[in-house]
Amino acid sequence: MLYDFVQKYDIERNVVSFATDSIITTKKIEIDSQNLGDFKFENSGDDVFQLQNGIGRMNGKWKLRGLGKLCKKEVEHVATKEKDGRLYIEYEVKRTKQLASAIIQGKINDIGRIKVETREVNLNADQKRFWIESLKNVKDKTRNRSYPLNPQRFPKAFELNEDYE
Repeated sequence: MLYDFVQKYDIERNVVSFATDSIITTKKIEIDSQNLGDFKFENSGDDVFQLQNGIGRMNGKWKLRGLGKLCKKEVEHVATKEKDGRLYIEYEVKRTKQLASAIIQGKINDIGRIKVETREVNLNADQKRFWIESLKNVKDKTRNRSYPLNPQRFPKAFELNEDYE
């Protein structure tokens, strides 16, 4: 349904990202349906920064969704912070350190503690698009162009050649 909408309004080059039920685009589309299952215009901004699925900024406010697991840790988002052009997420690890791993890692004091950890966000982690440049700083005012990696557009040259064995 999302891709049909993109084709109907000819906005493939304007799509920034998709979510389960929405499309972020650089082109304003005059649509505002209140019908269940239809699209409606929800928000716009002068300061929009979309990093990867679920991590974005609009009008100076970072939004992070979908953070439930990080590696093998069960986590809950606490805060998103910028420092010197870098982006960090703070999260609370929901599972306490177990005795054996605490001993091996030399972290006896962490046994039974729920703690907040911080991790830097990789600004170039989105591999679902072809990016023209790499991001270096979340304060940059430049636009980093990208193109969707659309399987419908791959030429037949990528199909398995029958002569190849």
